[in-house]
Amino acid sequence: MAADVLTGSRVGVTGHRGFIGRYLVAALQQQGAEVWTPTGDVCLEDTWSGRFDFLFHLAAAMPGRFADEPGAGFAVNVDGTLKALEACKLQGARLILTSTCGIYSPAATGAISESSPVDPQTPYAQSKLMAEMLCRSYATHFGVSSTILRVFNVYGAGQKSEFLIPYLVESALENREAVVYNPASARDFVHVSDAVEALLCAAAQSKPFEIFNIGQGQPHSVQDVLETIEHILDRPILWRRSEGRPDPQPAVYADSTYAASGLGWRPEKSLERGLRDMIEAMDCGRDDR
Repeated sequence: MAADVLTGSRVGVTGHRGFIGRYLVAALQQQGAEVWTPTGDVCLEDTWSGRFDFLFHLAAAMPGRFADEPGAGFAVNVDGTLKALEACKLQGARLILTSTCGIYSPAATGAISESSPVDPQTPYAQSKLMAEMLCRSYATHFGVSSTILRVFNVYGAGQKSEFLIPYLVESALENREAVVYNPASARDFVHVSDAVEALLCAAAQSKPFEIFNIGQGQPHSVQDVLETIEHILDRPILWRRSEGRPDPQPAVYADSTYAASGLGWRPEKSLERGLRDMIEAMDCGRDDR
């Protein structure tokens, strides 16, 4: 269904240079969409000169920026979303926003559904919830349809090593010791190809406002990831546990039931398959250097 909607459509993508954005642009081009990618600051009106029927709004200040420039972080994630909604209002376009599982309350454990309580604990997560609230307001009062995807822990080749899985894979491939703080902590790791497919499915939505969890639907501990990497490489890898603060959410994963029924989306790639593909891609990249 997503292919039918997107083929020949004008599609905007912010954050196209980012990890998910690069995969999304390639997928949209394969679908036959006419892709427009803004190059300026999403907070500036002049940036929004393109024409589009759908807008995938992925541009965001990541958590690290809030430590150094909190004002700039909130501006990108909140005012940038406001500018995106205004552009969609002018053009009659649908907005698809990537949000985060970090908006959920730390008291929520186990399978988290879209109706689970929200209580973001970081400025980044708070800014994402504010962006969601803007989308809801524009859908209710100004006729701008939007779909929110609360994405869990996305991973894949090309992701920066500041994130857990690429850090562990890179350390293993280079025979460096990895430092792990909470090996028993479990998260919902969803491969970037599955996350992109969810974004494509979101374009086919017709309801004014929808929220979907996007995750594998099962928890895997950091220890599971390490053992899977060892299995794929067929050798032990170096890592050590370092003492740190206890994890306030030791096991968090998505209840993606609504995404299955409402989006027609289900994750296809298992953690082992995703890690195997990632290791092959990263190993080839090392060979090419």
